[in-house]
Amino acid sequence: MHILAYPLCLIYLVVFFFFPRIATIILLVSAILLWLYILLITKMSKFRDDDFSKEEKKLLYKYPIYFRFYFGSITISAFLSVVQMSTIIMAIILLWKHHWLYLIPIVVVYFIFANSRPKFDPLFFLKELYARQKDPFRQMEVKRDIDFMIAVYNKFWGYDKKKEIPDTEFSNKGFSDHDLNKLSELIEKNKYDEAIEKIDKILSRDKNNVEAYNYKAGILQLTGKQDEAINLYKYIIENFNYIDSYIELIEVYDLDNKRNAAKIIDLCKKLELIDKNKMKTPYYLMARSYNKFGDYELALETYDKAIGQEKLNIEVYTKILKDPKYKKDIKDEAKDRINNSKLYEAYCGKASVLETIEKYEEAINNYKEAITINIEKNCEHESYLEYESIADIYDLLGDTKEVSYYFKKAKVLEKISNDLYDKKMGYMTEDEFNKWYDDNVELDDEGNIINIKSNKKDKNGE
Repeated sequence: MHILAYPLCLIYLVVFFFFPRIATIILLVSAILLWLYILLITKMSKFRDDDFSKEEKKLLYKYPIYFRFYFGSITISAFLSVVQMSTIIMAIILLWKHHWLYLIPIVVVYFIFANSRPKFDPLFFLKELYARQKDPFRQMEVKRDIDFMIAVYNKFWGYDKKKEIPDTEFSNKGFSDHDLNKLSELIEKNKYDEAIEKIDKILSRDKNNVEAYNYKAGILQLTGKQDEAINLYKYIIENFNYIDSYIELIEVYDLDNKRNAAKIIDLCKKLELIDKNKMKTPYYLMARSYNKFGDYELALETYDKAIGQEKLNIEVYTKILKDPKYKKDIKDEAKDRINNSKLYEAYCGKASVLETIEKYEEAINNYKEAITINIEKNCEHESYLEYESIADIYDLLGDTKEVSYYFKKAKVLEKISNDLYDKKMGYMTEDEFNKWYDDNVELDDEGNIINIKSNKKDKNGE
């Protein structure tokens, strides 16, 4: 139908040239009728929506024509696009014929069509918006809207994972909820062989199920079959260019960073090319690998990328936590992402490189940034090594007063850290830690730690 739009518009433009006033009125009436039709359908549409969440229902009733008549709807949107552009030529004809008053209905028609098109093809406009976004946070929000639109469409038509909305780069094959729950259950019971057998059955039905391959590689890794896992990750990357497999393989190689530094850098460079908003490339590990090679300039540059990336990730996931429109499972994932942020490690890594190349003041500042992160997480005792590093730098600079302060602080915090682990309390709730802290840590008037009442015994058992 949208192909027919061009000759139909051409014919209408010829008619418009000779009868501009009548043609303008006809076009305005048509546009108003279309707008009323959309309004009526939106208000009166009814769906069997018992299986849909509140957010899914809201989307269904916002775009009823799109979900109910997909191909017809996107065709009308394309047709309206051509007609909308034709109104510009009509406006020029009206100006040439001095029919100034009739410009008003033409402008009204233009905006009615501009407003109507997204109602007929919302996914197209979301993709256009995604492509134009330069702000990574906003781009992620649009990407989530795209994924949500596709999921609701598939659910509406009862599609399985093999059926997707045509022509979308965002669709992805994966597990059904039933398969995923069964696999999780098997892994919790350490039945890894059965889990692999189940994945192999899924792959026999769908050899292009990239998530199944990736899941299998993860299980192989869990069972200590490192070489098999690495080979499978390589297969996934070569055949599917799957981002998650890049990340998993990089993390496997990082277990022996010194030996695999070159491989990590190469994989990160390849991942960077397909990671559009640069939110997933593990720059922290890439920087550490450059450091292993002694390429301090590139290490610092990449640590800066890592710091920027982690700050942005924290900002994004913090906004998700505060936004009421997101469900609990998404918020839980966001909370995990914040807790597992590598911002602390990135600052420590950068500080270490700066210390190596004798940029001492910058090194101190970065160590302090890392310490601040742990203070905010109520685990300053885990930063005793950073305090010790700052003391070492001040020792090189000959500042004995600062050496004394930071060295003493490092030793006090080390005692706290050792005391916690000696009591086999590697994990404490915030209330438990606060109670322990109040009972054992002595502060001066300014709030600085001056002593702890350690429960540790010395070598003589005293």
